[in-house]
Amino acid sequence: MKYIKYLLVAVAILFFTMIPASAQQNRIRGRVKFDAELAKKLGADDLGMKHYVLVILKTGAKDAAFKGKERDDILAGHMANIGRLAEEGKLAVAGPFEKNDKGYRGLYIF
Repeated sequence: MKYIKYLLVAVAILFFTMIPASAQQNRIRGRVKFDAELAKKLGADDLGMKHYVLVILKTGAKDAAFKGKERDDILAGHMANIGRLAEEGKLAVAGPFEKNDKGYRGLYIF
């Protein structure tokens, strides 16, 4: 019985890894055409790929030291920076996390 579980998991993994492989084969066979103009417009490389950087924001050691107007001013500067980066086209996604025990506050994807 124990080995049946392992066998089922192995079959499921094999099945789900074949789906993306077949989708990739469709692209290789030319069923999905590469749009070089669109890739260039979006800042992609010759293969249509684009590099991104993921940044996870974490609460710092001095987080509790800032209160009231000082904290509000820091948050206003933070939000202004997010707006500036978005306007410049450098920011793909930004957003907060829910409260968690690791101190993670949010993320940026550049």
